[in-house]
Amino acid sequence: MGVTYWLTGPSLLTSDSPHLTYGIVLFILGGLATSVITATGIPVEKESGAWALLLTTPLEGREILLGKAIGGLRRSLPAWLPLFLHLGLFTALGAIHPVVLPLVAMVVFGNACFLTGSGLFWGVVLKRTATAAIANLLVAIGLWFIVPMGCLYLFGIAASIVQVCIGPIWPWLQMIEGLAMLHPFVEIGVILNGAAGGSAHLRLGRLVFHPAAGGVLDVGIVGMTLIVLALMAGYTVLGRLIVGLVMRGIRKSAF
Repeated sequence: MGVTYWLTGPSLLTSDSPHLTYGIVLFILGGLATSVITATGIPVEKESGAWALLLTTPLEGREILLGKAIGGLRRSLPAWLPLFLHLGLFTALGAIHPVVLPLVAMVVFGNACFLTGSGLFWGVVLKRTATAAIANLLVAIGLWFIVPMGCLYLFGIAASIVQVCIGPIWPWLQMIEGLAMLHPFVEIGVILNGAAGGSAHLRLGRLVFHPAAGGVLDVGIVGMTLIVLALMAGYTVLGRLIVGLVMRGIRKSAF
C-alpha cells in the first residue's frame, strides 16, 4: 500500500475522500477472503474423511458448528489486517478520528459473522471445497453488488413515476436514502466521512454523521454508535439463523 500512499499524496492527511476509497476497497478484500475461508473448512474435512469421524463423536451439532465458526473467524483475521493497519496508521498521524476504529470493527464483526454463517451453511450442504467457496462468494457479491444495483434501478424508476404523478418527493427520498445504511460499504463511508479529514480533530460530541443527503438524518456519535450496533446485531443474528437451517441435519451431511 506504500506505493498507493505515495501516489495519493498529502490529501491522505487533509481529506476524508482517500480514506473512503481505501476503507471500502480493503473491506471488500477482507470480506471476500472471509467468504472463502469460512466456506472451505468443512468441505476440506469432508474430502479428507475427517468430517465423518468428527460426526461420530458425542459432540452436538451446535458445538461442532460453534467450533467451526470460531475457527473460521480466527483464520480470517489476517484478511482484515490491511484495513485496520490503514486506519491505525492514519489515526496515529491525526488524519482519522480514533472513534473510527471501534465503529469499523463493529461493522467488520457483524458482516464477518454473517459470512461465517453462510459459509458454514454451504460447507455443510455442499461436498466440494471449490463449490462451497464459489457459493459463498456469490452470496457476498450478490448482497454487496447485484442486489443494491437492482434496488437502485427499481427505486429510480419508481421515484420518477411517483414524481410525475404526485409531485416533488425529495424529502421522502432523503428519508428512504437512510436505508442504504444497511449496506456495509455505506456504513464505512458514513463513518469515515464524519470522522476523517477535517473532522479528525473534533471532540466526540461535535462529530456529525450523515446517513442521508440534505441533513435530514444527521446524527451525533451516540446515534451513529447505536445504528452501527443495531446493524452489527442484525447481521450476527442473521448469520446464526442461517447456521440453524443446517444444524439439526448436520450428521446427515457425512453421507
